[in-house]
Amino acid sequence: MRIGVQQLIPTLAYADTAQRGYMVLSVNATEAKADWYFVSSVKTSTYTTKLEKSLKTTVAGAGKRKLVRS
Repeated sequence: MRIGVQQLIPTLAYADTAQRGYMVLSVNATEAKADWYFVSSVKTSTYTTKLEKSLKTTVAGAGKRKLVRS
């Protein structure tokens, strides 16, 4: 399913449709960063989290933005 979603949305930088979690978005005057955390279970109130993916872009002006994958 992930590949199908990415083919439908060519500008999509990251997708994981098999796991559950949340994204933390940090934005300031010079950059925007998204961190994706996955949770070990959505069926219990006790779970662990794992940072799975981070993407960052600098806000250097139109045409000068760069996406950094980590």
